[in-house]
Amino acid sequence: MAALTKNNRNGKISEEEMIIDGIAKEHPEDETPEGTGDMPYEEFVDILASGKYSGELWADLEREKIRAQVDVRFASTRNNEQRLSTATERLNRAVSEQNALEEEFPSAKVWGKFFISNEAVTAKQAENNTPK
Repeated sequence: MAALTKNNRNGKISEEEMIIDGIAKEHPEDETPEGTGDMPYEEFVDILASGKYSGELWADLEREKIRAQVDVRFASTRNNEQRLSTATERLNRAVSEQNALEEEFPSAKVWGKFFISNEAVTAKQAENNTPK
């Protein structure tokens, strides 16, 4: 390991070798090192999935619903049956997936609305700051 020190003669920084004394300890595999906690991995994943991360999935599905709704409106005004049926299928799929996610993780909707509202505030601020 090298350390940078200031040379007293000319004020330049130079590299010197440094030796660090210490004792290496080996941890047996069945013991967990300090600070890692006692929570099993499956519980940790469940906690994450039930809150913030399921909310991100919910928000993604909400965005997909909005995109599909716009496509449905556009296709219906243009009388484009193929695009209309594709957009309707996307909308129905997003709604059913969102409902399944809410059923599995009840807090997903709360977190998802939080993410969507933050995006809406940011978009409104950007709109207000854009010169017209």
